[in-house]
Amino acid sequence: MSGVGTDGRVALVTGAGSGLGRATALGFAAQGARVLVVDRDDVTGRETLDLVQDAGAEGLFVEIDVTNRAAVEAMVSV
Repeated sequence: MSGVGTDGRVALVTGAGSGLGRATALGFAAQGARVLVVDRDDVTGRETLDLVQDAGAEGLFVEIDVTNRAAVEAMVSV
């Protein structure tokens, strides 16, 4: 993610509770982005949020199933 220019921007990462989503969230955190950690699993989502914050980045966790269109629309309309 080097050179992406994310410092101070917000990164919304779905599936951030594990695997590639978690790695992406942590990569954005390392680049200085504020990270919105999105996952349907409360436990793993909050674990990722802790890791984002441990990396020195601001973060917020939202528990949501992205297959629910109305829930996604509500999330991004804030």
